[in-house]
Amino acid sequence: MNIHTITLPAAITALTLTTLPVLTSCAGSKPLGPLATAAVSQLKEAVQDLDVEGIAKEHACGIYIDRGRASAEAAFTHEWPVFAPVFATTPSPSADLQWCTDYLGSLSVKIVSKPNDTASTAICGVVAFGAGFEGWPVESQAEVCSHELSHILGQQRMGCGKWLANYATVSGRLSSEGTAYALSDAFQARYGVDERTIAARAKARATRFPVSYGLDKAVSSECVGDYFGAIRRALRERTGV
Repeated sequence: MNIHTITLPAAITALTLTTLPVLTSCAGSKPLGPLATAAVSQLKEAVQDLDVEGIAKEHACGIYIDRGRASAEAAFTHEWPVFAPVFATTPSPSADLQWCTDYLGSLSVKIVSKPNDTASTAICGVVAFGAGFEGWPVESQAEVCSHELSHILGQQRMGCGKWLANYATVSGRLSSEGTAYALSDAFQARYGVDERTIAARAKARATRFPVSYGLDKAVSSECVGDYFGAIRRALRERTGV
């Protein structure tokens, strides 16, 4: 499933629509502030965080990965412990989904549903699930919810403005999505999806990713596939999932 395939400027437009039906309204949720709105509006222009003029994409890939390493390490250090207890329980997509939505509620995150767009997004205290989310297989709902929760945790840890500034860069975007998709793959494995199928989905995701996330001028799909694969292996080696 294509979990998160719209660029952040489009996501922010969707999240500010007044017609979105609320699935769960948590006390204390706040609308996007001026800092977040301004940062999002600059994402397309700010996406390249190094001068790639004359640098082959293959070489630039390694530089972006090196720059994003600290961001990925921080996610392992701070976000993974939130999910670790879930992986210690008997696999149950419905229980996992309930845990995830309850956790979002405990963070005062507002959950809404998009009327048309099937991509899910998470930004600054709001998670917008794709259209028809409630009719998706429960395994997909739990996986997507956890993916978006990982973004929310990073935003709350760093502060929304700082997270957005990091996400506006190639290296930050690769690491933020790479760690979240590693978690998505771990949930697929938890629900019994065989590794061949997970690998095929990951390959298709990497093929779409540069264009879907506005990085096609900076990185190749091969770069994305290699980097995301490395993050997934690191998660498995460190946690066993």
